[in-house]
Amino acid sequence: MIANGPGPSLASAAAREALARQPFHRVLSVGLCGGLHPQLPWNAIVVADSVRAPETGREFRVAEIRPRSPHQRGTVVSVDRIAQTPGEKSGLAIHGIAVEMEAAGVAAEAERAGIPFCCVKVVSDTAGEGFAIDFNAARDQSGRVLVSRILKQLLIKPQALGELIRLARRSRIASKTLGDFLADCRY
Repeated sequence: MIANGPGPSLASAAAREALARQPFHRVLSVGLCGGLHPQLPWNAIVVADSVRAPETGREFRVAEIRPRSPHQRGTVVSVDRIAQTPGEKSGLAIHGIAVEMEAAGVAAEAERAGIPFCCVKVVSDTAGEGFAIDFNAARDQSGRVLVSRILKQLLIKPQALGELIRLARRSRIASKTLGDFLADCRY
């Protein structure tokens, strides 16, 4: 397992480094995503049939996995920004069922290495939910989210603290759901 931060550039760099170190039989992009359709609930598992990057016009095919647990299948949309509002998510819904930030970067490196790629995500925020904190404004030039920038926004919007606590709690629960799902899959 390797992580390097949000966004396709950081994910691509992590995948490239990992693939250079040792041979792999399969590459998985796993993590949190936002739901793009109202019927996709929080904590739902999404297994990608394909990954679409509308900013670059690329679409990546994914290798099949055989999950035994309940899940949703569909196209995962991979962008280089956090989908902040229900309106932004609605606009992305024409491309797929869930949105995230790393899969296209990982898929490109797997494709370059000739290794099968899979994408499994878990919904941390639904299509109808937005964020009071502007997480995109909290990112630095490399794309990493800086806690200091989030804290600065909290000084202006202290009511957003409850939202951050809820997101942290949901992320912990969703991460456990994702881990249990992956442990039960056949690749």
